[in-house]
Amino acid sequence: MLLKVPLRAVNIILNDPGTIVVVLPDLYPKNKGFPHETCEELRSGVMSRFQEELARKGVCDDRLAARFKVFCLKHDLEALLLASGPALESRLGTASLPVTWSVPVEDQNQNDPPKRLIERLFADHHSNYKDTVDAPLILSSCDYRQIAEQCPQCFKPFVDFLDAL
Repeated sequence: MLLKVPLRAVNIILNDPGTIVVVLPDLYPKNKGFPHETCEELRSGVMSRFQEELARKGVCDDRLAARFKVFCLKHDLEALLLASGPALESRLGTASLPVTWSVPVEDQNQNDPPKRLIERLFADHHSNYKDTVDAPLILSSCDYRQIAEQCPQCFKPFVDFLDAL
């Protein structure tokens, strides 16, 4: 994704002058596609690839980069589930969950990522976590602004950008 999205973004932006392309990769796995250990390095690397694709097409217009927005998640979408409190509890059929994860949720241990925490929570409640089913159900019943407050490092800037459109 990190290597293909910049080219696709260039093509979209060049073919539709009113379009803004937004990409939201997660940080892990680290150093795939190009070296990156932090969200800022990931953003910078994706933007550099975008600029390289523009140059490869012979386009030199700094205004185009303003229409390509790169945000980053430190983890997969399951970090957002950890921030969704009541909706996660409702899906698991419980009145409360013991919070065994870091707050803000973006500060989870990379060796025990949010997806593994969510899988264990579901297993503890005698259920299997299906990311394509459970994540959309949980997130659809949440207020994205409350999740953004629980994820101020990376998700909140994305939400702020969308709110400002």
